[in-house]
Amino acid sequence: MALPILLQLVGVLLWIGLTYGVVQGLITFFPQANVWILWAIFGLANIPGLYLFTSQFWEYMLWIAALNLLIRDLLEHGRPLELKSYRLRVSSRSVDYSILLTLLLAVLFIPFTLPLIPLAMGINHQEWLGWVVLSGFLLLGLGTLMAGVLMVLFALVFQVFAYLPGSAGACLVKSAALAKQNCFKVGLIGVVSLLATQLILPSIGVSLMDVLHGTAACTLGIQAVLQVLMKDSMENFSRSQAQFLPIYQSLHMTPLSLKDIAEGLSQALIYTLFSALLLPLGSVWFALLYADLKLASESVVVESGQPSMDSAV
Repeated sequence: MALPILLQLVGVLLWIGLTYGVVQGLITFFPQANVWILWAIFGLANIPGLYLFTSQFWEYMLWIAALNLLIRDLLEHGRPLELKSYRLRVSSRSVDYSILLTLLLAVLFIPFTLPLIPLAMGINHQEWLGWVVLSGFLLLGLGTLMAGVLMVLFALVFQVFAYLPGSAGACLVKSAALAKQNCFKVGLIGVVSLLATQLILPSIGVSLMDVLHGTAACTLGIQAVLQVLMKDSMENFSRSQAQFLPIYQSLHMTPLSLKDIAEGLSQALIYTLFSALLLPLGSVWFALLYADLKLASESVVVESGQPSMDSAV
């Protein structure tokens, strides 16, 4: 699963580097070219990096879903198959999986879309500006609450998709039915998983890389790239730093150098890599949580004599 992550990084670098190089080449060698031709070439320059990034992101998500199948067979039989075979099963349902990912992405965007409603209404009177800002913050809080509740209900959707047949909508319904049995446990494990895999452990990884001088080596490479990319704009960069010097002095800070920027980018890059590599750990926890809630629901069904939730899905 590390390979798709690294290829995504290569895709981003190719996306930025190729696009920048094409733009610089067009400005240098074809300053009088037709604007539509320039835009067409610029668009074509985006395709290789964008394709590599999106295709490897999709590959990474396929492996994430396949990992749940491996965990299930490991728990039930003790001898799982190769991960590639599980990936083939998931890829055979690519349409439903892509719809499911799109719906989950829409949920994450709820907090950012609701505050735009007052702006979309076209209220531009000065006396209403305060109410627009206040309503925007209220809608931001409401959207965050809505997204949080939905993410708790849909926390087991990847496991449901991997283990049970059905459409994307059926997977969401089944996940909500399981999560409702113990929303507190699901939410708590979700928070712990998020903090551990996306905050605590990546921060420890970055600190470890600092101690092992891995960050310094990465900084040198990024600084060399920035020097190449910014060779035509270093004068503007120095001028802008001089303009912000009073602000830095008032905050008792020193102006950022190119090395500081490279170091910040290298730490962000290392942090992102650790976060992506640790994300499957959350899938393991939720697979175990799914098994726990599934057994609990089946025991309730046996005791009550009611039809199982699987039949409803």
